[in-house]
Amino acid sequence: MSAMSAREEDGLQAHLFLCLENGHYAVSREPDGANLPLKECRGGWRFIRSFHLSVREPLPVQGDPEPVIRALRDAGYYLPLRAPLPHGSSQINSPSMSQHNQGATTSGNMTTRVEDNRTLIRAQELARSGSCRTWVDVQQHLQAEQHPRVANLFQDSWLRERLTTLCLLAARSTPHPK
Repeated sequence: MSAMSAREEDGLQAHLFLCLENGHYAVSREPDGANLPLKECRGGWRFIRSFHLSVREPLPVQGDPEPVIRALRDAGYYLPLRAPLPHGSSQINSPSMSQHNQGATTSGNMTTRVEDNRTLIRAQELARSGSCRTWVDVQQHLQAEQHPRVANLFQDSWLRERLTTLCLLAARSTPHPK
C-alpha cells in the first residue's frame, strides 16, 4: 500500500454501480451515478449500494481502494472494476468465494467469476421482475435454470438482503389485478 494522506485514509461516501451489459462495476461520488460515462455502459448503470470508501475498509467488490479514492477525488468516478464478485476486496472475505479461490487456476477462476456474474445478473433480473417474493424464490428459480454455484453465492447475507429488498420493491410497483 502506498503512502496516502490522512484525508484519503479518512475516506468518503461512494456509490457502487453495475453495468448489466458487461458485468463491470463503477464507483461514483454521485448517488444517482449521473457522472458515469454512458459510452462505457450503453444500457445505463444500475445502482447497487452506497458504502464508505477508505484504505482501511474493503471495497464491496474485488479491487484496490487507493486508485478508486484518487479517481473519485480527481474525476468524481472510477471505472471499470471488472471483478464480478458480490462483495469483498483484494482480501476476499466471503466464505464462499475464498473457499472456491483456494487452489483455483487462473483460467478456471476467471470462468467461475464470469459464471457467478451471470448468475448474479440473472438474480437481479428475477428480483426486479416481480415474480419472486424473497431471496429464496430467486435461489429456487436460479437452481431450476441450472445456474452453477447458486448455494455458494447465497451464503452472502448482503446479497440475500439486497435481493429480498428488490423483490419487495418490485412487488409494490407491480399492479395487482382487481
